[in-house]
Amino acid sequence: MRSRPGVHGGWELAADARDITLAQVWRLLQGDDPVLGLHGPDPDCAVGRNVQESLTRLDRAVADAVAAELQRFTVHDVVTGAVAAPPKPRRI
Repeated sequence: MRSRPGVHGGWELAADARDITLAQVWRLLQGDDPVLGLHGPDPDCAVGRNVQESLTRLDRAVADAVAAELQRFTVHDVVTGAVAAPPKPRRI
């Protein structure tokens, strides 16, 4: 992205919108922040430390799943309305 100050300023993409995946945008904005809103456990609590390790692994798996889904779409898809909702699961 590039920015220009002034009355006619603003942001513009430095690459073609077809080449920028939503996964790239999401990872850039998300950074290393936890997806599940995790916070640190009491350092004196062994159970809390174990639960935290499990939740941290789960958080990474959720982040990877979100990125994998967003990888299917580009900024161009969003601008043109080409992002379709996933099919609803079938009831058995």
